Amino acid sequence: MCNIILGLPSTGTSLLWCGILVGGAGAFGGGLALGSAFETTGEIVFEATYPISP
Repeated sequence: MCNIILGLPSTGTSLLWCGILVGGAGAFGGGLALGSAFETTGEIVFEATYPISP
């Protein structure tokens, strides 16, 4: 799909631009998804390492 959309105006470099667009979108989505998962994991590790004493 990306090749069809970018094929005409980019005159042969559509694969490069498609890779950049899809890679950027994947990195953004992965960053959002994994960011929240690692935040939770980081809190667990921090609390186990540095217990808060009353």
